[in-house]
Amino acid sequence: MPFQRVFPVPENSTVAHRLGGRGHWLWIGGPLPKGSDGLTLGSLVIVRRRTMHEPDGFEQLIRHEQVHVAQFREVGVVGFFRRYVGAYLWWRLCGYGHYGAYRRIPFEVEARYLSSPQSQCDLPRAA
Repeated sequence: MPFQRVFPVPENSTVAHRLGGRGHWLWIGGPLPKGSDGLTLGSLVIVRRRTMHEPDGFEQLIRHEQVHVAQFREVGVVGFFRRYVGAYLWWRLCGYGHYGAYRRIPFEVEARYLSSPQSQCDLPRAA
């Protein structure tokens, strides 16, 4: 079921939803840095409104951000930011531009893999 049917959102508003059983908040239309479709801060997932009109892309984005929620829970807020920013700065010092450094952050590599349609076949099925 496409997410826009689950979350009817008026065109010119921002909306926050508590996702039952998933343990995080979804804020549709919240503030995001330029060029970003989504951002996770602990258990708060912020996504750009235009992603709602791309059902497959939106579902993959939510899966990607859910991986970040799990990473925050695993290492804590300080541990997450220390590792995330540390890896980004390392790759910048190695000569990569912003996008190249971002793509090499281990948390991003893991989130991209686990949220990709190909990896969904690798996940164990619930009994």
